[in-house]
Amino acid sequence: MNSLYGSKLTDNWIWQDFIVHFKSETTKSSYQTDINEIMNYIQKDFLKINQEDVAAYFRWMQGRVEDGIIQPGTMAKKFRELHSFAEYICENREKYRIGKEFQDWYYIYLKQVTKQEKYARFIYRQLQNFHLLSSKYFFVHRPLFVELSQLLGEKK
Repeated sequence: MNSLYGSKLTDNWIWQDFIVHFKSETTKSSYQTDINEIMNYIQKDFLKINQEDVAAYFRWMQGRVEDGIIQPGTMAKKFRELHSFAEYICENREKYRIGKEFQDWYYIYLKQVTKQEKYARFIYRQLQNFHLLSSKYFFVHRPLFVELSQLLGEKK
């Protein structure tokens, strides 16, 4: 891990044990980037991040989605990965001597981010279906279609 905020326990023990099951460097890199991102944003070690910190991170991520900086699917992926790492820590708290104050605060957001991701995909599929059924309308209203598809992460 490359965060200034990661503790030796997080970086050298937990992370090293956690990544053993990864089959690709891409997966490892994705998790590492997302875990580092929250530690850098909150400016705390992963083990010290609390419920209020995760709520603040969630609001920041939502703002980034609303501003078109990231896609809903990207936010959902980040929360799935953060949940997975936190869940691993909780399942192994005795091994690493982690107190009960550490919890998987990411889990409560999974349903919401998954719903947002599915809704964004549904809208885009509907736009694509509409385009296939009515190409004349598509050309007349192409700027709206392009703007919406860009918001949903597709480049046309």
